[in-house]
Amino acid sequence: MNEVIISRLIRWPNSLCHYILLVLISGWIIYFLATHRSIDDSQMSMYTSKYDVKIIGETLQRFKSNVGRYPTTEEGLAYLTETRPSDDNSPYIEELGLDTWGKPLVYKNTGDGTHPFLLYSVGANGVDESGTGDDIEYWRDSVVKP
Repeated sequence: MNEVIISRLIRWPNSLCHYILLVLISGWIIYFLATHRSIDDSQMSMYTSKYDVKIIGETLQRFKSNVGRYPTTEEGLAYLTETRPSDDNSPYIEELGLDTWGKPLVYKNTGDGTHPFLLYSVGANGVDESGTGDDIEYWRDSVVKP
């Protein structure tokens, strides 16, 4: 009797019933992930803007490592798009786009040791809150931490 049960258990994973059950469970998992884990447009806009701010922030870091300083507030981010004969790495970025909500990124050189510049998107509400509120700020929202 025990031999019959053991032989059925050994054959069970290869049976048609097992494959049907596997397909059904896989289908339920795919359905759940596709319908219940999707990101809405506002979340996607936030993630896209965080990525854009991070890329520009890293470009500023690369600029500093090559030139020895960050652009001044007056020079702004546009300075990264200029070609300079004295800097073989320029331009650092081809063009500056707008954030997801159609606003330019805000850059200010603070000269502070911990956060030497302020870089942020004004966020979904379109109000410049100096990197606070719903603004997406480089030092706070980026993966890069000082």
